[in-house]
Amino acid sequence: AAMNRNGSTQAKKKKLAKNQHQLKQRLEVVEEKIATFEKEKTALEKMMMSEEFIKYPLKAKATTAKYRMLNKVLNESLEEWTLIGSELDETH
Repeated sequence: AAMNRNGSTQAKKKKLAKNQHQLKQRLEVVEEKIATFEKEKTALEKMMMSEEFIKYPLKAKATTAKYRMLNKVLNESLEEWTLIGSELDETH
């Protein structure tokens, strides 16, 4: 019976390690997305501060829409990052 409990404990540890590994991989993917979105956001902000932005209202409108969408996706990714981080903390 002692072996069964030991085997069961090892199986749980193995499953926990696998879950931690999967969570860490998901976290890395989300972190890469966030970095990409932040670079795009910075580029759009620079564009929005330029004189060209003011001169061309239609282009400005499209850029502003893209900026809003990017902000939304960035915020969703940050929320996902927080959730995965919390799950990871729970597995420790």
